[in-house]
Amino acid sequence: MLLAKRTNKRSVGMKLVTGTIKSWVGVLVSIAPSLLLCPQSLQAQTSPVIQRPVCPTEIKSLADALAKDLPSYLNRTYTRLKFKTQVQSVGLPELEPLPLAAGSLLNGNPPDPNSDPKQVFLAVRERQAGSTDLTDRAYWLFFSQTKRGWRLAMAFTRIEQAPPQDVSDGVIAISVHRWLIDRCPITLSGADY
Repeated sequence: MLLAKRTNKRSVGMKLVTGTIKSWVGVLVSIAPSLLLCPQSLQAQTSPVIQRPVCPTEIKSLADALAKDLPSYLNRTYTRLKFKTQVQSVGLPELEPLPLAAGSLLNGNPPDPNSDPKQVFLAVRERQAGSTDLTDRAYWLFFSQTKRGWRLAMAFTRIEQAPPQDVSDGVIAISVHRWLIDRCPITLSGADY
């Protein structure tokens, strides 16, 4: 009788183990199809393919993309140069070219609106560290399109009624050059910043 109780306990124990194994097998069978797909989905999640932005071919697309990204590029340049300035925003670009007076910026030759260089006007709102006063700066950028992509040819700024100042080697030019290198990797930047 004692032997029968032991055998009965063993069979109950075996039934529990067998039932547990069957339930685990059932779970594995039900998720097996997704496990087969799992390596690809895990790979897609763990190593996403980063697609480089396409370099704009038209000046309007270039100006819009530049205006969107320029605040972060300017702020990084200011930080790298240890300036205590922070860009708050960049306005929408204006593309209507200004007529140039004879003997002015482009060796006395007024620009043809259908040829290089293309003019882009940007307003940048910034503030000095520790100040709440905002300053607006207007920039006049000249872009040329070469066989290898866009290039910043010249950059000017104007403060109130003063004549335009050449800032082709200033913070705005450094930031635009860096943006062109990142956005259009084959662009010749003219300088290595």
